[in-house]
Order: sequence, then structure tokens, then C-alpha cells
Amino acid sequence: AGGRGKAGGVKVAKNIDEVRTYASEILGKTLVTHQTGPEGKVVKRLLIEEGCQIVKEYYIGIVVDRGTGRVVMMASE
Repeated sequence: AGGRGKAGGVKVAKNIDEVRTYASEILGKTLVTHQTGPEGKVVKRLLIEEGCQIVKEYYIGIVVDRGTGRVVMMASE
């Protein structure tokens, strides 16, 4: 939702060398997304996680319905 992937802030590495390469490319970079605004934010930290096999995906969203003013929860698979 924040546009980090499109802005180049999300990478999938296949090995430790790619992790190092991507980390050096992203650290210190100014990342511009919908959430940061046009001035962007400098990347100071990274979250690196091991991937896993995805068997099934679920999506859950919670939004405010502007028409009714109520909270709506949506889910899909």
C-alpha cells in the first residue's frame, strides 16, 4: 500500500551475495513513496527475512466506509 516495492525498497535475493548487494544499494538511498511524499526518506535500517514457500495467500483489509462512517473488514483468498 505504501509503494515501497515500486520505489525499489523491496528486493528478493536468491543468495547471501545478492543480500549484500541489495543492502549496499538500498542503505542511504532516498526512498520516495506515497507515504513519504515527494521529499522521500533516507533508508537507515533494513529488515531482512528468510523467504518461505507460499501454499495459500489471504488478504485482509480494514477501512472506514465514508458513506456510513463504519469500519469495514474485507477478506479474500
